[in-house]
Amino acid sequence: MLLKHITRMGTCTSQHFVVNPAIKGQDAIAAEVFKKLNLQGRDLDLLYSAFCDIDIDNSGFVQKIEFYAYFKINASALYDKIFGMFDADASGYLSFMEFVCAMWNFCSMAPENLGSFAFYLFDDDKSGVLDFREIQRLIEVIHRKSVEENPEIYVLVEKLKETYVVMKVEEFNKCISEKPTLVAPLLAMQFSLRRMLVGESYWKRIAAVRALVPE
Repeated sequence: MLLKHITRMGTCTSQHFVVNPAIKGQDAIAAEVFKKLNLQGRDLDLLYSAFCDIDIDNSGFVQKIEFYAYFKINASALYDKIFGMFDADASGYLSFMEFVCAMWNFCSMAPENLGSFAFYLFDDDKSGVLDFREIQRLIEVIHRKSVEENPEIYVLVEKLKETYVVMKVEEFNKCISEKPTLVAPLLAMQFSLRRMLVGESYWKRIAAVRALVPE
């Protein structure tokens, strides 16, 4: 059983990833997914080593408390929502496949695509549009303060209300390009995860490879 507060965060012990049909997220299906992501054996060994280091109770899965402890994340509505997106099957924990897919997608994501990430993170009804109640919630959750407490963003939101009834992802991205500080906390989180998980230079290489493959 995990302690209520976990303070351990050690350096990764080198581990070798081997396909294991008995463990969810480490089976042949996972291997096929990793292949599609252009991840080689060395990549998987690095990520598996980190995964095992994060998995403090050696369950073969990463719980939210373990994830937060390793990356020194203070729990918040934003991080809970992001972890929920990473947890594709809504099991409450990450399998190795979910962990790899989540880290590959988020850590190698081009900064200009973080607006789309935020948009779909808060499009709870999967409608493809955000109304202004959802947009305001997005901004407040990301910045951890109400729109009224942030005068600069308050003016922007009021201006958007005059222009749009709802916003599509393209419109939201246009707004982000004009006001990148709207998603600055996501950029900071990405930088932190990249630095603590294998390293910035590694993710720059993965991002460069990703950019060459149509998605």
